[in-house]
Amino acid sequence: MLQRLKEFAEGGHIDLPPPLYSRRPVRYIIDLDFDGRPLAPVPLDTSEPRSRRARRGTPRLVPSLSRSKGIRPLLLADNAEYTLGLAREDSRPDRVAAMHTEYTDIVERCAAQTGLVSVKAVSRFLDCGEARTLALGNDFNPAETITFRVGGTFPVDTEEVRSFWANESQGHRARKLQCHICAEVKPVPDRLQKKVKGIPGGLLVGTSLISANAPSFESYGLKKSHVAPTCADCGEKFAEALDHLLSDEKYHLAFPSGKVVLWTAEPTPFDWARILDSPNDEGIAAQIHDLESGCEGAAIDAVPLYGAVLSANGGRAVLRDWMESTVGEVRENLGTWFRSQAIAAPLEDEPRLLGIHALTGATGRTPNDTSMLVTASLLRSALLGDHLPHALLYHVVRVNRSERRVTRPRAALIKLALTTGASTPLQARSMTSLDPFNRNRAYLCGRLFYLLEHTQRSAIRGTRSTIMDRHFGMASSAPAPVFRRLLSTAGPHLLKLKRQRGAAYRTIEPHLASTLEGLEEFPISLTLREQGLFALGYYHQRASLINEIERRSRASEKSVATVSPLAAD
Repeated sequence: MLQRLKEFAEGGHIDLPPPLYSRRPVRYIIDLDFDGRPLAPVPLDTSEPRSRRARRGTPRLVPSLSRSKGIRPLLLADNAEYTLGLAREDSRPDRVAAMHTEYTDIVERCAAQTGLVSVKAVSRFLDCGEARTLALGNDFNPAETITFRVGGTFPVDTEEVRSFWANESQGHRARKLQCHICAEVKPVPDRLQKKVKGIPGGLLVGTSLISANAPSFESYGLKKSHVAPTCADCGEKFAEALDHLLSDEKYHLAFPSGKVVLWTAEPTPFDWARILDSPNDEGIAAQIHDLESGCEGAAIDAVPLYGAVLSANGGRAVLRDWMESTVGEVRENLGTWFRSQAIAAPLEDEPRLLGIHALTGATGRTPNDTSMLVTASLLRSALLGDHLPHALLYHVVRVNRSERRVTRPRAALIKLALTTGASTPLQARSMTSLDPFNRNRAYLCGRLFYLLEHTQRSAIRGTRSTIMDRHFGMASSAPAPVFRRLLSTAGPHLLKLKRQRGAAYRTIEPHLASTLEGLEEFPISLTLREQGLFALGYYHQRASLINEIERRSRASEKSVATVSPLAAD
C-alpha cells in the first residue's frame, strides 16, 4: 500500500510540498531590511476573524515537524516563544530561554551554510536584540506562528532554506538503513514527521502510519519507526498521497468508524467512490452503464485499481484491508455485484440499486453499530468478486429478529449474500422480486407469514400489535409450532374479510392457497441460510402484494373516472 501511495504522489496527481514542509496558518509577519532592522514597529497580523480558513492567519508552506516534549525549533516559522523568547503565562522562563537559543542557533547555521542575505538579516535581527523594539499589542497571541519577510521575499520560500531544513532536521543525524519502499540505503528518521489527518477515531493532529512506542511492537533490536525503515522522502510522499485521498471526496467514502480510499494508477473517467455509494444518481448511473458496457474501450482495462479500508486507534492508523485489482476485473465484478443486490421495492416500477453505505448500515440498528470489517467484506465483494462471509448474513438476520421487520437494505444484503458466487446470473435475477415458482420451504414460510400478517391487519384494522411483533423471531427460526397456531387464528380473520371486505378477501385468498399448496409440512427448524430465505420471502411477498393492491386501486379509480357517452346523456 505504501509503495502504491508513493507512486500516486509521484504520478502528478497532487502538488507535493517540499520535504518536511506543510501548509500551516502563519499569523504574524515581521518585515526586515537587509541589515536586520524592522521596517515597521508592529508585526503584520494576517488573521481574518470572519474567514474560517484564515482565522489563525494566512496558510503558507513553512517548515513542519512533529514535536512532543522536546525542544525542536521550526526554522523561520515558529511561535513567539521560539522566535522572540516571549513566554506565555503558563510557560517556564528557563525553558523559553532555551527554546529561543535553539531557534537562534539554527537560523545562524542556516545563514552560514546557505549564504543568503535574507537569512543573515534574520540572524542579525535575533542577535542584536531588535525584537525588543517591536510594539506588541495586548491582542498579540504568542502561540501563533511568526515568520519573516526580507526585502519583500520570504526566506522560507527559497530552495536553499528548504534544502538546509530537510538536511538539518533529520538527514545527517539519522541512522542509515535500507528503506523498505525504495530499497535504497538512506538516512531513516526515528519518527516519520508527516501525520495523516481525516481518519475517524484518530487524533486531531493526525495519525501515524508507522510507529512503535512499546517493546511489544519492536523486533530485531529496531525501535520507533525503524521497525519498518522508511526514508524521509518516501515517508513524506506516501503520507501526502494518503492525506490527499482522505480529503478529496472523489477518492474516499467516509463511515462513522473509518474511511475507504479508492484510486487508480492512471486517470480514468469513473468516480469509483460515488459508483459504489450513489449508483442511482443520474450521472453515476450513466458511468455504471459505460463501465458495464465497456464503452471506454479495453485500453483502460489493464489500469491497476487500489482500495484500502482504514480506521484509527488514537495516534495510529489501522489498515483493515487492502485490495489490488484492475479496471477490467472490477468492471466485471461490479456488474455482477449490482445485479446480485438489486431488489424490488413497494410502489416502485423498477428495482433500484443500493449504495455501500445503505448496505453496511443494514447490519446494525444505527450506522454507528456497523464495523469496518463489514465494509471491507462488501468492498471485496464489489471489487474483487469475493463471497460474503456467513457472519454478515448472521448480523442481518439477527437485526431482523431484534427489530421485527425486514427493510429493503437488509433484504438486498440478504439477496447479495445468498446469490454471491451463484453459478449463473439468472439465479440473482430470479430473486429480484417475488418468485412464484420457488418451492423452497423457508421461502414459502416467509411468504406465508406476511400473508397471515396482512390478513390480520385487514381484518382488525388499526391493531397496534400484530403477529409480526409477537412471532417473527420464532417463526423465522422454528416455524412448525408457530404456524400451526397462526393458521388456526387465520380462519376467523378470513371469514370476517369475506363478509365485510370482499375485495380484500378476493385479493389475499388466492395467494394464501397457492403458498400453502407448496407447504405439505412446516420445517421444525431453519438454518442460517434458510432464515435469510425466510426474510427474503417475507419481503418479496410484501412488495408484490402492496404493488398489486396499488395497481387495482389505480384501475378502479380510472374506471370510476371514465364516463361513457351514453351515461353522460
